[in-house]
Amino acid sequence: MLFHGASGTVGLLGLPSHSQAGLTTPHYPPAHWLEAGSVSLLERLLQLLDSPSEEPESGMGMHVAACCSGLVQCTYLPQFNGEMVRLLARAITITAGVSIHSCTYTAAFREAVYHGRSSIVGALLEGGPPQKSINAALHHAVKTPHADVVEQLIAGGANIGRNVKWAAFSCACPSVVRPVVEAMRRSGAWNLDTADEAINLLLGSCNNSYIDPGPELNQRATTLRMLISEFNADPAAHGSSSLAVACARKAPFHLLAELLLLMGADADEALMTLCNSEPENDPLLRRYQHRHADGVAGLLAIGSESPEGASQAAGAALERGRMVQARVLLESGAVSSAACEALLLRALGTAAAVPQDGHGEGAGAAGAGAGDEQEEPADADVGNGVAAVEGQRRWDWVWELARSGTLQQSAVELALEEACRRGDAEAVQELASMGLAGSESCTAAFWLAFEGGHVDCMQQLRVLGAMTVDVLQEAVRVTAAREALRSWQQRNA
Repeated sequence: MLFHGASGTVGLLGLPSHSQAGLTTPHYPPAHWLEAGSVSLLERLLQLLDSPSEEPESGMGMHVAACCSGLVQCTYLPQFNGEMVRLLARAITITAGVSIHSCTYTAAFREAVYHGRSSIVGALLEGGPPQKSINAALHHAVKTPHADVVEQLIAGGANIGRNVKWAAFSCACPSVVRPVVEAMRRSGAWNLDTADEAINLLLGSCNNSYIDPGPELNQRATTLRMLISEFNADPAAHGSSSLAVACARKAPFHLLAELLLLMGADADEALMTLCNSEPENDPLLRRYQHRHADGVAGLLAIGSESPEGASQAAGAALERGRMVQARVLLESGAVSSAACEALLLRALGTAAAVPQDGHGEGAGAAGAGAGDEQEEPADADVGNGVAAVEGQRRWDWVWELARSGTLQQSAVELALEEACRRGDAEAVQELASMGLAGSESCTAAFWLAFEGGHVDCMQQLRVLGAMTVDVLQEAVRVTAAREALRSWQQRNA
C-alpha cells in the first residue's frame, strides 16, 4: 500500500516504497506492513491519504484494496487489534469515501472469530456491517470454543438460524451452547421440539474421529447434562429418539446412552423408535437409518428394556419389514417364547382362530366340516389380523422366527395341527418344510386332515416326507373300511 506525500512516495509503517526498492509491483503484502503493530504510526501514515497526490487519479483504488486486505489477512497477528481495524475502516469509508464490501466484512469476521479476537470483532461490529455478514460470523463462531465472541455477536444482533443451531449443537461446546440457548429462550424459539433436536444433534455427530475421543465425550456429556438439567430438555421426548440415536453411535459415544437412561429416557420407547419409526419424517433418524440395527444391539447390551417392550418392538420391526432389527431382537433372547408363538400366529393370520390349549372345540368344529362350507372360514382366517398384507400372509415372519431359534417345537407343531384341522394346505406346506415338527405331531396333523377330508393337506405332508409308510397304509385301510361300512349301510337302509 503506497501513499504519496510531499517528501515522496513511502510505504505504510515507514517501509520503503516499491519504487525506492526498484520493484514494479504496486504494494507490499498487508501483513508485511502491519507487523510493527504501532497504532500511532499507522494513524499518521493513513493521514497521508489526505495529502496532495502527485498522481491524483491513480493509487486510491490500490489503497482501498490494501486496507481491505489488511482487515482480512492481519487478524492472526497478535499486535493487530481493534484500534487498527477502526483506522483501516476509517481510511476506507471516510478518507476514500467508499463502503466496505459485505464480502470483506464476512472474510474479516471469519478470521477474527476463528482466532478468538473479540476486540477485532467488536471493532468490525462498530462499522455497521451487513446483517448477513454478522449472521455468517456467528455461524463460524459457534464452531469454535470462543464463547465470548459468540456472546458478542449475539449482542450485536446476529440471528440464530437453522445453520447456527446445527453447528452449535453438533460441536457441543458447553460454553458456546449456553449463550445460544439463552438467546433462543429469550426470543421464544426454545421449546420441547428444538430441545429434542438439540440433543439429537449433540448425540448424532462428532467433531473429529481422528482425535482422542475422550475429551470430546466428556464435553458432550457436560453439554447434555446442562441441556436437560438447566434448559428443560426432555430425554424421553419423541419416543426417546435421543436414546435411539445414542445407541446407534460407535464406541465410546454410545456411553452417552447410559447417561440418558439415568436422566429419564425410556429404553422400551427407544427400541420401538428404532424398529417402528418412519425415518423420512426425522432427518436424524434418516441419517442413521443404516445403523438402526446397531442401535438395537447397543440398547439390548445395556439391558434396560422390559420383556413386553422387546416383544412389541420385535412385532413392529416385522410389521415394517425391518428384518435386521427383528433378527437382532429375536436372537438376543429378549423376546419370550410366548411372544414368539404369538408372532407366529399373527404371521399365519390365525391369532384369533387358534384356541389357547390347541385342541378346543371351536377349532375342532372349524375343521370338522367338509366341502364348500370348509373353505369360507379358512379364507376368513387368512384375511383376518394384522399379519396379512394385501391378503398375503407373512411367511417372511415365519422363516425369520424359525431362523432365530426362538420358536419352540411345540408352537410349530400346534400351528401345523391347527392348519390341518382347518384344511390350510399353504400353511401345512410352509410349516412342515421347516423341519421343526416331530414325527408324532406330523402324524397327529395328518389324521386331523384325514378326518376333515382335507386331501390337499394330506398330500402336502406326504410329498414333504413327513409321513411314514405305515401311517399312509393305515390311512388306506381305514378309508377302505369306512367305504365298506358305508356300502353295507346303504344296502340295509
